[in-house]
Amino acid sequence: MRHRLVRSAGLALSTAARLPKHYDLESSNWRTVCDRCQAPLRRKRISIHYPIGLLLGQPRVRLVQKQCPLCSRIYNPETYSELVPPHGNYAFDLIVEIGSARFLRHRQNLEIQKELDEHWGLQLPCSTISELAQSFLDYLAASHQTHIPELRAHLQQAGGYALHVDGTCEAGTEIIFNAVAGNCGWTLAGCKMTAEDATQIENLLKLCVEWFGKPLALVRDLSSQIEAAHRRAMPEIPDLICHYHFLLNVGIKLCDKLHTKLNACLRRLKIRPALCSMRHDLVRYSKQRASLTSSQIDQLLLDPEQIVGIDSVQERRALAYMLLAWLEDYKSDLHGEYFPFDLPSLALFRRYRVAYDWLVQIIPVTDSPNQSFSSLKTIMRHLAVVVGDQELTATAERLEKSASLFDELRQALRLKSNEGERRPLLRQRSVADEPLDLK
Repeated sequence: MRHRLVRSAGLALSTAARLPKHYDLESSNWRTVCDRCQAPLRRKRISIHYPIGLLLGQPRVRLVQKQCPLCSRIYNPETYSELVPPHGNYAFDLIVEIGSARFLRHRQNLEIQKELDEHWGLQLPCSTISELAQSFLDYLAASHQTHIPELRAHLQQAGGYALHVDGTCEAGTEIIFNAVAGNCGWTLAGCKMTAEDATQIENLLKLCVEWFGKPLALVRDLSSQIEAAHRRAMPEIPDLICHYHFLLNVGIKLCDKLHTKLNACLRRLKIRPALCSMRHDLVRYSKQRASLTSSQIDQLLLDPEQIVGIDSVQERRALAYMLLAWLEDYKSDLHGEYFPFDLPSLALFRRYRVAYDWLVQIIPVTDSPNQSFSSLKTIMRHLAVVVGDQELTATAERLEKSASLFDELRQALRLKSNEGERRPLLRQRSVADEPLDLK
């Protein structure tokens, strides 16, 4: 009840509601006579334990073990084993809370430690929290395997499943290779391996067939190891290539060399460091003198002709700084996706072109002998180098064409990011693999 109240309200457990530390609690089997011979049970052994849990708090528990005097049958406490795992001192609800914080709410050890102290008054070392997070995974895996018959029945009732397999890892770590039911998003099985190995993948595929039955199809990337494992484990099952990985490979072929060359050209011209140096100088100048307020900046952007009370030099410097800040903010045009779905160097070049075209139009109109836009002219001079470099512009034009072809293919494969959304493609919900569509 304490756990339900706190989790539903999302509030910390008040001090008055917390149980005192090491309060006495006794647990024994509810039976008083033996099931077999009906003889009265006797106390055989009493052990003292100090468990820690959200519901239990931190009690001093006396576990009473009973025994039949005639048949010597042992009766252990039942309720305690439902709350605390065998040979452990940390309750299941505490393990679930730590596991949820780590893997669902993405908390670090210190953050979990602080939450447990603030919400429940429990002080746990970070090493213990790390161990309990791993225990959560072990218990979750055990629960998953225990309910395999029910999971298999559900998949069969749904008409079958498409088996998606892939491995992922961070640099310097082992590969986490997972098998997922695509139509419902369930992770069916997984394993670790130092590198993608056909034999280990074959064993994983056979395990999925043993546990959940034969899939309707296998969906994979272009890995030769997975292809070999499929031929040996389930050759009669259709072998499908994942649209995302197919699109990724095509995009790399189309854009990789051009994007690398465009990036090298921009580095060769050293335009970005020069503009960043100008921006830093403007920041240093603004700190020496009174800077514009947010309302003045809004007025300068919305209706610069109506603005009053601003020095002309200060106004021109603020305008130059905003232009430089906009150029440096080119990553806001991206979608937070991996290459080649995002092309950062091309996004930067596009902003350089837009800014240069704007400066070419605006400077002759606003400039005068008494009011020279020297900072804007310096920016335009730097950007003119970008626009005038034939190798750079030719590479950018070719990359634009390749990116356009890539976007057309992406649209045809229904892997185009929705306009207005900034969710990366890999975090979006993919098109469901309905059993009828697969067949």
